[in-house]
Amino acid sequence: MATKAKTAGNTNSAAPRSLEAAFTEGVGLLDAGKFAEAVTLFQQLELDATEQGEVAMARSARIRITAMKARLEKPESVAVTPEMEALIHLNRQESDEALTVIEKALKTKSDDARLHYLKAIALAQKLDAGACSESLKVAFELDLNLVHLFRSERDFDQIRNQAPLAAFELD
Repeated sequence: MATKAKTAGNTNSAAPRSLEAAFTEGVGLLDAGKFAEAVTLFQQLELDATEQGEVAMARSARIRITAMKARLEKPESVAVTPEMEALIHLNRQESDEALTVIEKALKTKSDDARLHYLKAIALAQKLDAGACSESLKVAFELDLNLVHLFRSERDFDQIRNQAPLAAFELD
């Protein structure tokens, strides 16, 4: 509609075709796994399309740029956080290893409710209801929404009915 009228008035009548050709070339680069080259091509395509008023083409280029940058940056930006490392240990029932990671992280992030909650899970795996209860109290003081996780977390099942934890079920 308006795009064709704009193109028809343009002295370079091949401009929309060159945008399409560039887009096709970019897709070819993607298929070939040449992501860095494809990002450069799509960046130029976005600029050209914006300049020519081809909003849809500019948007398509921008979407691909964002996806490719995420793909290119992913290997560098994936860092195993203490929470993630602790979860891995907890899923393997390696409660001592999880506690080591959590205790180290709590030295710098003592107000992190999630770390206190993960500590409680590790202690529950060790069947230490008293220490588990203390960690849960801190976690719940920092983030009361964790109570819902506690109620459904199976790692607490073996000690859930013991006095220190039974009180949390009533709240």
